[in-house]
Amino acid sequence: MDVISELSKKLNIPEKFFEIPKDTSMGDIACKYAFTKENKIKYAEQLVKKALKLKVVETARNVGPYVNIFLSWTQIGNELLKADILKGKNKGKIVIEHTSTNPTGPIHIGRLRNSLIGDSLCRIYDFYGFDVKKHYYVNDIGRQVAIITWGIENKIKPVKELIEKYDKYKNKPDFKTFFTYVEAYKKISKNIKFDSEIDDMLRKSESGDEKTLRKISKTARNCLKGINKTLMDMGIKFNSFDYESEFILNKDAFRIAKQLEKLKEFRVIEGAKAVDLSEFGFGKRSGGTVFLRQNGTTVYLLRDIAYHLWKAKKASRMLNVLGEDHKFEFNELKTLLKLLGKDINLDACHYSFVTLKDAKMSTRKGITAPVDRLVDEGIEKVYKRIIETNKNIKTERARKIAKKIAVGAVKYSILKIDKNKQISFSWDDALKFEGETGPYCQYACVRAKKLLKKTEIPSRFDASYLVLNEEKELLRYLNEFENIVKEAVVKNEPSAIAHYMYKLAYYFSKFYESAPVLSEQSRYIRNARIRLVYTFSKILEKSLNLLGIEVPAIM
Repeated sequence: MDVISELSKKLNIPEKFFEIPKDTSMGDIACKYAFTKENKIKYAEQLVKKALKLKVVETARNVGPYVNIFLSWTQIGNELLKADILKGKNKGKIVIEHTSTNPTGPIHIGRLRNSLIGDSLCRIYDFYGFDVKKHYYVNDIGRQVAIITWGIENKIKPVKELIEKYDKYKNKPDFKTFFTYVEAYKKISKNIKFDSEIDDMLRKSESGDEKTLRKISKTARNCLKGINKTLMDMGIKFNSFDYESEFILNKDAFRIAKQLEKLKEFRVIEGAKAVDLSEFGFGKRSGGTVFLRQNGTTVYLLRDIAYHLWKAKKASRMLNVLGEDHKFEFNELKTLLKLLGKDINLDACHYSFVTLKDAKMSTRKGITAPVDRLVDEGIEKVYKRIIETNKNIKTERARKIAKKIAVGAVKYSILKIDKNKQISFSWDDALKFEGETGPYCQYACVRAKKLLKKTEIPSRFDASYLVLNEEKELLRYLNEFENIVKEAVVKNEPSAIAHYMYKLAYYFSKFYESAPVLSEQSRYIRNARIRLVYTFSKILEKSLNLLGIEVPAIM
């Protein structure tokens, strides 16, 4: 139950004037709306009288202009414990673009944060009530892909040592692409003639030569098969893969170039066509932002404009998940769309980067930390722990459970960090069963489900029998779920969900240790507690799901 929303409507006060005090002695909810009135204290006293007439309010008092509201947890509890977790009402369509990693090799830990944030936001927006379409923009004509295509055409053989290093994955398309890229890059960097061949291939593709475009795109599509398999193994799926080359082939990029040439900010700089954005705060560019090179080839930004205009036809709102290093380019894109007269609801969720402790990465040099290997290492660590504590478990079942725990550990350890903060990933930290980790939250859910399997879920119960502090704490925090989901949407911040479910699991642990459930002699208390555990399991499982984390059968 969204109590703040309820109070806002009944008292006719905007939600922004309500807050949850850290000190519960100051009420469950505080209201500071009286500060906006001339006679503050008198208005606060009147507000207390109005609040006391509401069913959800147990008592209320004013301390000067502040109004402290104490809620009726019997009333709220009875509603909360009988309600299903419902999706939000229809809020329109949104296209969320995420991952979009270059198809030059396996996705690595440094890029995984984009995928995890993007996938979680898709789940959160969907639950909040949006019709979400998940898109992956494939850079299938960039220089790196051209180098790989050149390597394939010239039958460049990967070095034996690199294949041996990643022997388990050597037949995956993304790893094969990676092997070719490393060796082809070495040869090109040592020979100017080879480098000019790459330039020629790029010139042809970016000017619209269909044969060359199809050839380079084929390389990217093949690599993408391997990347997508890795993502799907982690439960990350897309509705659409959108190829950059298509906006050259269908001439959209060139049509937009003609429109940009009509702008008053249009400039010609040493033969290249550009737009002067200096008056909009883009003084970084020398003379202007180029969209067509001197040789008539399109640049990435021009194709990106075409892509966003195409996406805008599919939804009223768009959200891109981008690294913090793309802020400048994203703002350029938005400014150019506005200059073209396109009223588009476009936003970005920028995030900081992930590093692996004690490891440096360089794809060109063959040094990477592929997600495939990272997850497999985690599965092995968890698998050993499972078979040690469950002697009779079958190998196949143990590995399935280990995968859910390992993948959940990766996801939680990355998603719990505020998107603007950097991460240094460590398996030792991620797999801990205590503290703010994925396994800790999964274990709490498994524990609750195990208890519920031993009893029937009562349809009749009375929350007034939940009188212990541990029961009230858990009830209060369960009631925060809707507000937390709203916060995650407003801020594009999955970490809000991660922090919430850890605290929820913590409060459940306190309750579990303090309040016997099945052994409780009073039928009324037992029914109320069983229903409390049932509601907890539902909300925690949904919270885990919003981060893309599954609940294992045992732990």
